[in-house]
Amino acid sequence: MDVELEMKIGGMSRGQEARVLLILCLARDIPLIILDEPFAGIDVMSREAIISGIIDYLEDREQSLLISTHDITEVEGLFDYTVMLKKGHAIWSGDMDDLRSEYGSLRDVFRTMYAKEWNK
Repeated sequence: MDVELEMKIGGMSRGQEARVLLILCLARDIPLIILDEPFAGIDVMSREAIISGIIDYLEDREQSLLISTHDITEVEGLFDYTVMLKKGHAIWSGDMDDLRSEYGSLRDVFRTMYAKEWNK
């Protein structure tokens, strides 16, 4: 995650702090990790480092990762299974491969499933 070990949290950028918090979450030996908007307010380089770190770390582990996010374009490759919510209700859930074959990318899904809400 490219974080200097001597650095204090108070002196870190938002992106560096987010990487440290992710390290702390991933370091726990638990079956499910839940991240709520882990990329909000983080620069592109930190997002890429975090996404790469998640992929590398979880590749050989028996852990599940649940991410709640609106930043769907950048993290689309992370998901095996997706649940799309609208006003607190699941409007679609399933394997990402099925979702892509039916709708295309997550960006296309977002536009298809949520466009009516934005136009109201």
